[in-house]
Amino acid sequence: MNLRILNHLPVDFFTCTPTNLSRLFPNGTLICLEGKRKNPLFLSCLLHGNETSSFYAVLNFLKNTKPLPRSLVLFFGNVTAASKGLRQLPNGPDFNRIWAGGKTPEEQMAAEVINFAKSNHVWASIDMHNNTGDNPYYACINKRDRATVALASLFSDKILFFEKPHQAQSIAFSQFCTSVTLECGKSGDQIGVGLLTRYLEKVLSLDSLEQVALRDDKLSPFQTVGRILLPQGLEIDFNFSDSSTSDLSFPPELEQFNFERVKKGTIFAKLPRALGHQCYLQVVDNLGQNVTPKYFCQKQNNLVVTEDFTPAMLTKDIRVAKDDCLAYLIENLS
Repeated sequence: MNLRILNHLPVDFFTCTPTNLSRLFPNGTLICLEGKRKNPLFLSCLLHGNETSSFYAVLNFLKNTKPLPRSLVLFFGNVTAASKGLRQLPNGPDFNRIWAGGKTPEEQMAAEVINFAKSNHVWASIDMHNNTGDNPYYACINKRDRATVALASLFSDKILFFEKPHQAQSIAFSQFCTSVTLECGKSGDQIGVGLLTRYLEKVLSLDSLEQVALRDDKLSPFQTVGRILLPQGLEIDFNFSDSSTSDLSFPPELEQFNFERVKKGTIFAKLPRALGHQCYLQVVDNLGQNVTPKYFCQKQNNLVVTEDFTPAMLTKDIRVAKDDCLAYLIENLS
C-alpha cells in the first residue's frame, strides 16, 4: 500500500460523502494545505470507515475558512471501508491498530505517515472518532503534560487518559508532538459535528497552546484501567429477559451506564441459559491480566457486579463489542 501525498484538494471533494470519497483518494492519502502558520496541524479522519463526523467537520471547516490560519496535513484512512459503511473491511485491519510498526502493508503505510509528520514538524495531531454507543463528548490523551491537556480541554471537560491499545494513532504521534483523540458522539450526530467544527476553528487560530487557560476545577480527568471482552461465540441480546434464548441478555438501556458509576450488586446481565462455568465475559486490566472475579460473579441466572466501576464506550453494536470490546473501565484521575 503506497502512501499518496497531494498538495491540494480536488474541487470534487466538497461534493463528496464518506461513501464516495474513495473515488478521489485511495486508502492512506495525505493532503498538505498551506496556511499562515507553517508548522502544520495533523488531522486524522476516517480511521474507522463508519465514523463520519470527522469528515463532515473537516468539510465544513474548509468550506468556510480561507485563508487557513495554520497549515494542515489531512490524513484520510480507511476510505474503502467508508465506501461500504463499515468500521473496517471483513478480515481487514483496524486502521487505529496499525501505528506501532509491523510488516503488513497497512502498518508500513502508517510508518510512512509517521515519518512524513516528523520530517514536516507537525505542531499537533488530532485523531477524530465516533462511539457506537451513547457517550458524552470527550477527549482522550496519552500524556499528561500541560499542552496535551490544553488541546483536549478545548473540546471537552471530560478527558480520558489511556495507554492501551498501544497501536493507536494518537500514542504513536504523542512521541513527537502534542496529540489527542476526540470522541464526537455517534457517527453523523449533528451536534457532535458542529462541536468538532468549532473546535477545529479554535485550535487553528492559536499561536500556541500556552494561550489556553486551564481550570482544574472545570475538568473531569479519567484513566482506563481495563476492558470488558466478549467471546465470539456467545449469543447476545438486550432484552434483559430470563426467558431469552441468548447466552447473555443485557438491559436495553445498557449504554446509559457510560461515564456513570455502576454499583456493587447491580445485575449487569441475565444468564438465561445457565451454561455453568462457561466464560460469559472477561475483564482484563492494562497488563492483560484476567481480573473478571474482581468485577463480576454469577448468582443463579444473573451476572452481578461485585465492585463499583465506571464504564466508557459501552456499546450495543455486537460486532464492535466482539471485535474490539464491550466497554472500557475507567477511574477518576486525582
